[in-house]
Amino acid sequence: MGNRAQMFRTRAVRWILPIALLIPLLGCGASHNSEGFGSQLVIEDPPSDVTTPLGQTATFAVVATGPGTITYQWNRNGVPIAGANTASYTTPAISASDDGSRFSVTVSDGGSSLTSAPAILTVGPRSPLLGDIRFQEVDAAALAGISGWGNSLILWYPISWLYTGSIGTPLRLGLGQCVSGVAQDCGWQYTTWSASQTSSLSTLYLPDTLENLDTVLSSNSPLFADFGGIASGNVVVTSLDIESPEDVFAMSLVQGKSEGFDLRRETSSASDLAAPIADDGTDGRVVTAVSF
Repeated sequence: MGNRAQMFRTRAVRWILPIALLIPLLGCGASHNSEGFGSQLVIEDPPSDVTTPLGQTATFAVVATGPGTITYQWNRNGVPIAGANTASYTTPAISASDDGSRFSVTVSDGGSSLTSAPAILTVGPRSPLLGDIRFQEVDAAALAGISGWGNSLILWYPISWLYTGSIGTPLRLGLGQCVSGVAQDCGWQYTTWSASQTSSLSTLYLPDTLENLDTVLSSNSPLFADFGGIASGNVVVTSLDIESPEDVFAMSLVQGKSEGFDLRRETSSASDLAAPIADDGTDGRVVTAVSF
């Protein structure tokens, strides 16, 4: 009996010891798997849609976390952008054709990778450039002097008038300003004001015969020699009146210190006028003068 009891005790110890060792091993394994599951690559803050004025830049950004060193690759419309390898991406100056472009980013940590949902770029109207004609006098002091106040001036062919350091009204359009049946005998009323001393605005009033209209609108005509040239990039046509029966036209122009303006002339029927104006808007253009 004594020998049999001794054998039973020995076998019991042999079975108990492996079980006791197995329990902590299972515990370590469970703890390790839990830590690994919680440290995967995650995009915490994906890029957001951006609306940016025409000619400006747009910036997209992402926040991602992961167990390894994270790398980035930005894509435009699914195509990788060369050199765009940081947590944010800033576009070049955008144009109207960039509207609706989709920007996503692929993040990697060496073991896995994720691609964000695309962010949409919307192109808004062009913001004013420094010194833009349209905004140059907004914050200026009261006009220093007045020319023609209460006594409208009259423009007659063939004499042009240039007013430096001044701003003037557009020319009146329509019939009733010409002598019927008399060629080139039309008058246009206008008024000018002296601009502030810090302003570089100038206004030009120009009459000419219809045969010269295309030349005036398409080139740096000698008529604009003192005005910097109509195609110089800082000139805006503010009115144009064509008087076909009298074979004459007149126009007013404003020159400022801003650059980047370019002249486009379009012809349309009155009933279809809304369509080209809408198309111009998508190109960041505005209509500054219309003549019927």
